[in-house]
Amino acid sequence: MLNSILLHWRALCILYGSLLASIAFAVGHHFHYQSLAGQPVSTANDLAIGTWAGVSSQKFNTAVGNTFASLFRTFLSITVTTAYCQIVWHALKSEATRLNIVDAISGILANPLGFLNLGAWRKSALLFPLAIMIWILPVAPIITPATLTVAINPRTLHDMVNVSSIDFNSMNFATITLGGPTVFGCAYHYDGPKFEVQKIATAATAQGAVLPLSAPGNQPNVSYTQQFAGPALQCTDVRDPLRGEILVNVNTGALNTSTSYGYLAWAPFKSSLPFMQDPAGIGDEFWHLQQGSATIGPTSDGPLTLFVATFPNFNNIHYGNLSQTYTANATVVQCELVNATYSSSYNWTNGIPELNVTVIPTDKGIFYPPDIDCGRLFFTGNHRDTNALQPLSDYNNTLVQNYAYASVMDAFVKLLEGEIYYPRSPNGLVTTTSVMSTTLGTTQELLAVQNRTVSGTQGLGTLTPNDWPGISVNMQANNTSTLRPTLEMMFQNLTMHLMSSPLLQPDAATPYYPPSVNVTTVTFHTQYAYSAATLWLAYGTAILIATTTVVIACLAIFSSGLSYSSSFSTVLRTSSHASVSTKISREDAVGQDPLPKHLAEATITFAYADANEEEAVQEHLVAKGDHVLQSNGSYSVAVIEAGSLYELDNGNYSQIPYYDFESASGSPDLSTVNGLIDWKFLTTPQTALLNRTIHYARGKCLGGSSARNYMVYNRGTVGTFAKWASLVGDSSWNWDGVYPYYRKSPHFTPSNSHLRAANASVGLVDDTAAFASNGGPLQVSYPNFAQAWSSFFPQGFEEVGIPFLEQGISSGHLDGYASVTLTIDPTEQTRSSSETSFLREALAGTDIVVYTHALAKRILFDQDKRATNVLVDVAGMKFQINVTREIILSAGVFQSPQLLMVSGIGPRATLEEHGIPVVADRPGVGQNMWDNPLTSLSWEVNVETPSVLTNDPSRIYEENEAYITNRTGMLTSDAGADFVGFLKVSNLSVVNISSTTGNAFQSNFPSDWPEVELLTFAVGPNDGVHNFASIALGLLATFSRGNVTIKSSDMADAPIINPALLEDKRDQDLAIAAFKFTRRLAATQSFQRVIIGSEVVPGPNVNTDAEILAYLRQSVIPLFHASCTCKMGMRNDGMAVVDSEAKVIGVEGLRVVDISAFPLLPPGQPQATVYMLAEKIVDMILRDA
Repeated sequence: MLNSILLHWRALCILYGSLLASIAFAVGHHFHYQSLAGQPVSTANDLAIGTWAGVSSQKFNTAVGNTFASLFRTFLSITVTTAYCQIVWHALKSEATRLNIVDAISGILANPLGFLNLGAWRKSALLFPLAIMIWILPVAPIITPATLTVAINPRTLHDMVNVSSIDFNSMNFATITLGGPTVFGCAYHYDGPKFEVQKIATAATAQGAVLPLSAPGNQPNVSYTQQFAGPALQCTDVRDPLRGEILVNVNTGALNTSTSYGYLAWAPFKSSLPFMQDPAGIGDEFWHLQQGSATIGPTSDGPLTLFVATFPNFNNIHYGNLSQTYTANATVVQCELVNATYSSSYNWTNGIPELNVTVIPTDKGIFYPPDIDCGRLFFTGNHRDTNALQPLSDYNNTLVQNYAYASVMDAFVKLLEGEIYYPRSPNGLVTTTSVMSTTLGTTQELLAVQNRTVSGTQGLGTLTPNDWPGISVNMQANNTSTLRPTLEMMFQNLTMHLMSSPLLQPDAATPYYPPSVNVTTVTFHTQYAYSAATLWLAYGTAILIATTTVVIACLAIFSSGLSYSSSFSTVLRTSSHASVSTKISREDAVGQDPLPKHLAEATITFAYADANEEEAVQEHLVAKGDHVLQSNGSYSVAVIEAGSLYELDNGNYSQIPYYDFESASGSPDLSTVNGLIDWKFLTTPQTALLNRTIHYARGKCLGGSSARNYMVYNRGTVGTFAKWASLVGDSSWNWDGVYPYYRKSPHFTPSNSHLRAANASVGLVDDTAAFASNGGPLQVSYPNFAQAWSSFFPQGFEEVGIPFLEQGISSGHLDGYASVTLTIDPTEQTRSSSETSFLREALAGTDIVVYTHALAKRILFDQDKRATNVLVDVAGMKFQINVTREIILSAGVFQSPQLLMVSGIGPRATLEEHGIPVVADRPGVGQNMWDNPLTSLSWEVNVETPSVLTNDPSRIYEENEAYITNRTGMLTSDAGADFVGFLKVSNLSVVNISSTTGNAFQSNFPSDWPEVELLTFAVGPNDGVHNFASIALGLLATFSRGNVTIKSSDMADAPIINPALLEDKRDQDLAIAAFKFTRRLAATQSFQRVIIGSEVVPGPNVNTDAEILAYLRQSVIPLFHASCTCKMGMRNDGMAVVDSEAKVIGVEGLRVVDISAFPLLPPGQPQATVYMLAEKIVDMILRDA
């Protein structure tokens, strides 16, 4: 009964409850804003919650308004979506509906493009107007918070304030010296401006500096006017006859000195001209005003005066022959110092100052201050015979002002006096003035001089050391300023700048302190303003729309007899348990549906779900096959990869061969390991290696560990595969059976003799016979560089009895030394991996889907133990990929057994320990791990090694350029693994390996299986100074076996990895013997030519077997060749995990195709055998299809 009531009233309760809640939040929003209206706005930053009287901060009140609006929108959205849902399902129940119309109607609230579906409009014309209104709803919470605004009210205050001014009655302007005895007893003499005045003059005239004044009270909006008396310049153009006299003297000077003038300025004593004496017999020095000389002097017939003359038509010929042309365009300006009234208007707006100055000069000129007796400088005669200046209160202010005015003029003239002239020989320019560092240098009359010095025919290179400091002044184009007004403005600017100095401002203690001025200050006060009509217009419209949908929804509920939700279970109920696949095939009959092919062909069946049951459904993603089938166009393939493209995630470090050792040294410090392309696995503490924990590099990217390995490509031996075939009970795994698959994957390119150095070709074998002429996409070749260290190996190997492998290292014979082939693109000199070769080829031509950043969590089986699905985790979301044929597991030596175990395939005890249901009890899962221990010995050498790339930045640049430009140089080589030598136990007899150990290896491994390999490594300890190189030795036959198991039932937890390196005593004996043989190789004549001094690592003190073993325990790392953890074997072998066709024993539809499926680890580097394995299993899959 209760369920029946809920079916009718559940939606109604939601409808009315959410509608009332939204109305309540709208009312709350209104009253909150109304309480703030007219209140002052606080600028507090603490967001403290106050009362509703508006004492909270502006930011807090805005946040409250946004919260009300968001809550209103949330609850109103619940109302309208619930109402719309009821109306939609009522419409759908009325009659059968096409699937695309159902999509359009049900998705209109999320996808406005549904409005374009005309069929949906015909289906229910009512729904679409309602949907349009619902789309208007989000406008309400956008509009309503803006209804609370901040109004700004200005307030104006007037106050009498003392402002900055200039005290021309101060003795801080002029330097006054006390003269000798006179008729008055002593005399004061003017001796120039003080440093403060000269400093301000320099700053004020240089490029028109702005007066540095602060507003009274540091208020941002202040204005006032000010008047004071001060000096000013009145400038006029000099007329004849004085102009003519000046020009005659200038021309005469040019005749006698072989110079031509561009600029001349002077302040004469009395009315003298610049050339005051007859030039006859006078040296050239006389005719040039000397910088630093006295500038102004006493005159008796006029005020202090400055003359400025410019001569734009100069050239390098002296002007005796061109006097008319020379003088015609000359400009001569005369500026007299006069008394003036300064009327200044100051205005600060938002802290930005504006100053307007009006200068009203008088006719009263200012004369040079004469020497005066001590008494006349004061009001009283009490100090007549003193030789010290007295307090300011006694000064004769009129005389002191005269000194001050004269000092300002003097400081101004010192910047402009002097000349710019052009000697005839040598050609160039001489200047004794600082004028070009002032704004006067930018006037029209001086543009010619400026251009001459900056870009004239003589150029800057010929200027004399006396060149003026303003040479870098930037000229403005089309300058229209002229000398006369510029001089007056410059002096006016200088006078105004005097008030910026505290030394020159009035002292409140003197009788000359200026009166206060009327200062106007404007302050702005803010308060809240609220528009209730706008808020209720927005909220009211939204509530009206919602109420309309509620009414229609109620009618739909009572007409249907039920209420509905938008959950997926509702879709199931209303579908009447129909198969969606039928609707899809009918809808997509002509292939117009935009779904991708692998989804469009999906078969999805909806199970029955009663209205009273839990609403649950499992989403399925459909995929078929696996990527190794890419060569057959009849299969669709899905590739699941936990990482992504190593080219993007690791860049050059995974592509350029030189960096293939990067973060693959075994160090347990993972801080430098890129977790985007490496799993960051750590081993358990290794008991035989001093309990060291080792980082085991594994690829976490497309291409797997083919993107992380050392790139060496070689194949196993003939005897190796005879043993393989015997172990798995299948003769197709012998050498003749696998050799065609070895040839199928790679494309071999011979070495480029034009790019490799001559010594780099020693021992190279371009064994094209071992490779097919029309091979696969994997590139195999040689780098375009070989280390100088490597060139000593061939002769050294010969000296110790190791022969040259004339057939190379891919012919099935490893009984000598040879050059190393790499999986390298011969053109680009970059790594060739399974991603760059097979996957790219597959993506270009077949039906393949790649899922990156997808972690396979578990393989699922049906009741017949057939693998049907893979559970995948993508960013925390889990999906199932449905497989119609079979799953191929290629997760690597550690994670393939891990995934088997978490899926229920493995040792029963392990599975039960972690609560995993047992699908197949296979005790061999994770066991039988093979690996190759590796160590090295190092020496200082007399040839260049890669250490230079860390010691010498210039070499780094050279190698980078060589690689980028020509694909040559050291970066194309994988740190010098240029040669490899393979040793048998019989070779080690010279170092007295025990017969017991020797017999053990000879009886357990084929006769052509080498037990040791020696590799050239042009790396070693790096002290930043010397070159070091190494010989690496690896054990290719071992008796130690490791294992891998699980930490939990979750693939996200790293597996427990135990390589068990050197745990078997026979492996230790073999390693000691190989160590001794390596020293024997280094002692050959060939190597002694390059080795400097004694061994560096481990050093000459390591000699006994015990000392050597101790070094091995602390230095050995894996060659990262872990394998055989899902070993291939016969089905009656209890430890076998897969059969000879790589099928997992005990289940159906599942294979393991990676290095973990090896029954043994072939000698050398295993990547070639991994590719061979994949090629061979592909043929088996295609054969079974």
